[in-house]
Amino acid sequence: MIEEVSIWGWPLQAGGLLKAEFSSRSFSIISGRVAEWSNVEAKYFIRKASNSSWEQGKWTASVVQLDPNTWILEYRRSFLMDNPKPVSAAGEFLKFRLTREIKKMMQEFWLLTVFGSQDFFYTERSIPIPT
Repeated sequence: MIEEVSIWGWPLQAGGLLKAEFSSRSFSIISGRVAEWSNVEAKYFIRKASNSSWEQGKWTASVVQLDPNTWILEYRRSFLMDNPKPVSAAGEFLKFRLTREIKKMMQEFWLLTVFGSQDFFYTERSIPIPT
């Protein structure tokens, strides 16, 4: 797949997660209204059918709620088109994975400093059994 265009929607109110991985995605609202909560910014957007379009960058996600009878046109390019050099694509993927692992380690570090030690969580041996 080099380029893909799709139209999707639902006659009832719906919601879900839009995520872009290796390549960015572009959306245009054909009819209806979309509320979007992006992971990039700490606020939400209301997008209406009056020529509302937006692009979701690589490695991002957002939660969306579609009003009843909302239809969206989506355009997606292959990550090979965005990164014509395989080394560049591999480097970007590695950067994403390392960033995610570092964030996870930082979160675990802060949990350890808050709770003092890993003994905070109960294990079978640490619970006294009444006799």
